[in-house]
Amino acid sequence: MKLFFYSNIIVLIIAMNLGLSGCATYQSAPLDSTEYHKSWVKRSPDSKSVIDFASQLAKPLSPYDPSDGIQRIEAEIIALHFNPKLHAERQKAKIYAKGIPYADLWDDPTLSMDLVRILENVQHDWLGGASLEWTLPISGRLAKQKDKAVSQAYAALTEIVVEENSLIKQLRESWLLWSIYLQRVELNQAFLEEIDKINRIAQNLVQAGEISRVQARVFSIEHSNITYQIQKLKRNIEQEQTRIKSILGFIPDAPIQLIPSLEQESGANLESNWQDLLTAQNPLLAYHQAHYDLAEKDLELKIRKQYPDINLGTGFASEEGDPRLALGISLPIPLLNRNRKAIAEAQATRDAERAAWEAAYQQLISDYQIAQLSLLESQERYEYLTTNLAPLIDQQVEEQLSLAQLGELDVLLFLDAIKEAHNTKLDILDARHDEAMAQINIQSFFEQDFSLKNNKTEN
Repeated sequence: MKLFFYSNIIVLIIAMNLGLSGCATYQSAPLDSTEYHKSWVKRSPDSKSVIDFASQLAKPLSPYDPSDGIQRIEAEIIALHFNPKLHAERQKAKIYAKGIPYADLWDDPTLSMDLVRILENVQHDWLGGASLEWTLPISGRLAKQKDKAVSQAYAALTEIVVEENSLIKQLRESWLLWSIYLQRVELNQAFLEEIDKINRIAQNLVQAGEISRVQARVFSIEHSNITYQIQKLKRNIEQEQTRIKSILGFIPDAPIQLIPSLEQESGANLESNWQDLLTAQNPLLAYHQAHYDLAEKDLELKIRKQYPDINLGTGFASEEGDPRLALGISLPIPLLNRNRKAIAEAQATRDAERAAWEAAYQQLISDYQIAQLSLLESQERYEYLTTNLAPLIDQQVEEQLSLAQLGELDVLLFLDAIKEAHNTKLDILDARHDEAMAQINIQSFFEQDFSLKNNKTEN
């Protein structure tokens, strides 16, 4: 009996050692703001990591060369690589991807040991036994678990695509606004020079007694107002530059050169099949489609879980000094529970995801048509300002300037004419801004191919 007792102890110790030897160990990884800030400061647009990232894109956005300044299309590559929010989303997506290889593993076996001592004076006062139990997954539950894990990982990837598209849209809008501010500064400075030129003519007329100093002072007032507008625009330029650097993942005072641009890729030219293309290429719709597919996989798993797995057990026991071999089989009978609560919740979740997809689809179709109308309106406005209104105002200014040079200066009328000409130029710039914003909005309806070359293989 003692031999059997000690042999069970030895078997138990060996089994526990074998199990524990394969377990993972914990390693602390504390946060270090000082070291992270140092690495943040060292970021550069021409670093090897960015260049390698640009070369790995499935469809390179352009030949990447930031040595002569960063163009907007190069900034998009940098943002996709360095943006902290996008990096965090990618790390979250890895949570599901890392679990895929282990989603269909069998449950660990259970090793148990029982010892009983009889208190009465008998020949064999110890009874003992040891058993090993495990679950045989005949229901197919593990395969469905892996299918769900793959769907979870794919749904997480669609969230990254949505974030990428949103990030690029935000960058393009900020880049455009920053470029518009620079253009407005140039227009205001040109207007300031024009005010100074007319002011000199007005001062000569004051000395000749043609107009009063009160009349001539309106040009000085306008000069002061435009000077303030320029200072305000320069502050806006600094703020927008800082915002762009934040999107790119650089420190606020990073010594990088940005190249302004108002040009945008034209919106997609879709004909009769535009709804099919939107359905196939819109990132947000793909996100809802992936989550609906995930709900389907989850429901399939919950239904499969109502079918039982077999629990097997083998062991050795000793009674009255006689060693015995035991074999046990248990099979739950799905009569009462049948996982009905989980199935009902999974069905409701699938219905909710279907409703979310349908709502997103309806909103997508409406928003796209509104975006196309907005683009058309901005194009018509730009055409009207440049071909109809601007020539008339330029003619009015030229005539007033000719009269001023002849000494026949109507101060208020002339000031109104040059201000109208200046405001028209600003309106034309605003029309270009609205057209470019509409194009950016239309582009955001379609997935931009920022994926890495090996993403499809990994998925």
